[in-house]
Amino acid sequence: MTKYKLIGLFFLQTSLLACSTFNLPENSETQSWQNISQVAYERLHDADKDGVIAARELCDETIAKREVNNYGCSEQVQTEQNRQSRIYFPYQEVELNDVAKLALDEFLQNLSQENTWAIKLNSEQAQNPYFVERTDNIVAYINNQYPELYHELTLTHAGKVYKRVTDSGEVETPSEQAHILYFDHDSAIIPLSEQEKIAQFIRQYKANKGGVIHIGGHASQSGEDDYNLKLSQRRADAIMHLLTRIMELSASQVKLKALGEKAPLVSPVSPQAENKNRRVELVYQYTEQQAASEDDTRIEISAQTILTQAKLKWHIYIMEEDALETTPAPTQDHEALGW
Repeated sequence: MTKYKLIGLFFLQTSLLACSTFNLPENSETQSWQNISQVAYERLHDADKDGVIAARELCDETIAKREVNNYGCSEQVQTEQNRQSRIYFPYQEVELNDVAKLALDEFLQNLSQENTWAIKLNSEQAQNPYFVERTDNIVAYINNQYPELYHELTLTHAGKVYKRVTDSGEVETPSEQAHILYFDHDSAIIPLSEQEKIAQFIRQYKANKGGVIHIGGHASQSGEDDYNLKLSQRRADAIMHLLTRIMELSASQVKLKALGEKAPLVSPVSPQAENKNRRVELVYQYTEQQAASEDDTRIEISAQTILTQAKLKWHIYIMEEDALETTPAPTQDHEALGW
């Protein structure tokens, strides 16, 4: 054996002795597992199962399967949700029958209650003479049965918006074919400020060769039902008198209906409901749109909202995934495998 090999063996033996002498305790035994303190456990615990321990967690109660950062917080993403359906009426009928109500309920109940929606009622058929009354009945049903579901409710006919309502009680009538006038509490007297607006509405109606004017009398929900029905009738009669006696329209050009409190335009839960529901609505369609023989029996309804939710984790699917999730892994000797 050469001189250099002897020197190498000497240093190797010396190193092993040093490791044994200085690093290993005498009579060393396998240490039993020691339970950690409750305080330490709580800091290391991952209560919401998002992969982040409590000591680092800044966002508790993370929803399952949501992507999180190193502090257990999810990135919020926005997605647009759209729903569409159709409500069918029997030929020349305007009231919601049981079948139409069932279809409307199914559509509205499938909208998430966690968000408010922009709901739109529409008919592209310009010659649908029943659109006004049908959509008014749908609006009343939504406001009575689902008062907190929407933040905006829009009615469009043949491409024109003629009425828009918001959840705060704001009402718009951008089309010259619609006008709404409001009454004081327990009053059927037409305010002087409204009379010139009605005159302008009638001038526009004549210039457009309008057909039948729909007059709808309404009341708020304060007071008795019977009294409110009679009050809405007096309000509608007051407008009828103004149009036929003073503005010289024939009775055949006007269709009057008193609805009391049962058809609110503005949701009763809104702060402006009382003021906005004490009203008379005037709506007309053009003469060429009054072809009853071309009745379209459906009203299209759509809803849109923006959902804000936590970003989902990626999930990789494989053919054997079901087997992996349902078949327990075999017990293995991890010590023998060198773990």
